[in-house]
Amino acid sequence: LFAVSFALKTDAPAVPQRMIVPTPRESTWIQSGIYTVSEMGSLTTKHIVAAMIPGFVISVLFYFDHSVSAQLAQQKDFNVKRPTAYHYDLLLLAGMTVLCGLLGLPPVNGVLPQAPLHTKALCSKIKTKKEDEQEMQSMKGS
Repeated sequence: LFAVSFALKTDAPAVPQRMIVPTPRESTWIQSGIYTVSEMGSLTTKHIVAAMIPGFVISVLFYFDHSVSAQLAQQKDFNVKRPTAYHYDLLLLAGMTVLCGLLGLPPVNGVLPQAPLHTKALCSKIKTKKEDEQEMQSMKGS
């Protein structure tokens, strides 16, 4: 796209030709966003309560998203056993959400590794004699 902006150069001032990207030292987030924690002391109770509402909604969303994904990824077909640190990923997600909030960044969600598609791709299934017989019968029938 950068080359296209040079190739299609026009004299119309309303059409932007290139995006101006500041250097990291001139970044707005580096100058003010990283200091979000120090500015939290100046918040009023009204602002804190107002911030709790979307924070609660995001927490509930992450919890249900994680729980549903975990249940789908642990179907009996996959024969998966829960490890000893089963809930540590939810704890890590909570910690990262708090850290991102303190730094003024949007919250993260990393449930993808528990998606059923990934579980199917990573699992190794052993066919039972019954499943093998059913497969043979379905082949004979079609």
